[in-house]
Amino acid sequence: MDSQTLSSKRRFVHNLASLLGGEGAHRVSRLLSIMLIARALGVEEYGTMVFVGLCHETFRSLSRLAGGSLIIQCRDDDLKWMCENAGALNWGLALVTVILQCTLAELIAVYFEQPSVAFLLQVLSISHLLYPLVMVRVNLLHRHQALKKFALLSTLCVVVEDLSCALVAIYTENAWCVVVAKISSALLWCVLFYRYTEHDYPVKFDISHSLRLLKTSSRVFVSEICKQLRSSCDVFIAARVLGPEAFGLYSFARNAAIGIAQSLGNAYIHALYPHLTKLVQARQAGKGLLNAYGFALLISSLFFIQSLAAEFYVPLLFGEKWQAASTLVALLCFASVAILLLDTSLLFQRCLSRFTRELIIQASVLIGLCASLLYSDVRTADEFARTFVLSLAFLSIMVMSSSAISLLTLRHLGGRYEYE
Repeated sequence: MDSQTLSSKRRFVHNLASLLGGEGAHRVSRLLSIMLIARALGVEEYGTMVFVGLCHETFRSLSRLAGGSLIIQCRDDDLKWMCENAGALNWGLALVTVILQCTLAELIAVYFEQPSVAFLLQVLSISHLLYPLVMVRVNLLHRHQALKKFALLSTLCVVVEDLSCALVAIYTENAWCVVVAKISSALLWCVLFYRYTEHDYPVKFDISHSLRLLKTSSRVFVSEICKQLRSSCDVFIAARVLGPEAFGLYSFARNAAIGIAQSLGNAYIHALYPHLTKLVQARQAGKGLLNAYGFALLISSLFFIQSLAAEFYVPLLFGEKWQAASTLVALLCFASVAILLLDTSLLFQRCLSRFTRELIIQASVLIGLCASLLYSDVRTADEFARTFVLSLAFLSIMVMSSSAISLLTLRHLGGRYEYE
């Protein structure tokens, strides 16, 4: 192992440790907030809160079109114009997102038969105008692998979001808690990352560079949209096919299982991205992917432990009214394993700059998952969760097999990896 590879591996482990430390605090705050919210809100109100939050995050994924992932892995020669034009695109996309969310809020409320969510989504859309202030700064932190600082600042924001959501839920006993929490978190995110990060790239709009950035990032953007929809499609479909009480029960179980477990998975993916990119550039893609799967399985062992303990900690921590959700929580913990392995496989395609291949896989997984949930004759929350986990596991195995086959046919041509 050469010194550059060893240094990259040490930095990856250091960054992963920093992010996992931050996500440990996130995990505690998320658990505490779920405990308080579960005791404060009724089953139907809980479902409304989760639904509004996921709708908002789906609209927020529009920001991926500005090319943040390209800033992380672009050549040094391209960095200046990418940062300048990404800043301008961020503001344009923020305005478009606000208009879309406000316009579609009424239609969403009618389609899902939840009239109370329209005004909540419209108020929450304001937060989109805050993130462009610091988005390029956050991308540069990832590019330079300064993830210890990112972990600290983002953890503070997440803890504030979780605890403010819980406190407002206690005093209002309705879904407005998610609106207050997300706006508070967005404000703090901008203040912290603007105050404690630096970059020397002014906002600039150059039509040729912006079009080039949009052309390249559009595939990443559509892939991110598919990923966001894949991570929330079960909630949207459950809102349609399950009754209000069953949907609220499923939403709680999903939050208590995937919501808590996925924080660790997200930390791992954040740390893995720059590290795997470096290994691909050093012509060690195969070794990088095998190590990535190894770490992913190690983290997944925590999800298995969480599943085994669900029958005990759900009624103890969240109250007896959620006792019926214990089996759901245990089952949905296994979905976190499939999600982590799936995200690792797809990140490998992105690091190889195989954006079209990544997009095709993301879209295929989304279509397959939606089809299995829509066309299965599910009538209860338990049946819905079982179908979701089995479908996700099958799709994850298929994608991992595809990555393994691609790796076997990988060859190096002219400084870039190409597939035969």
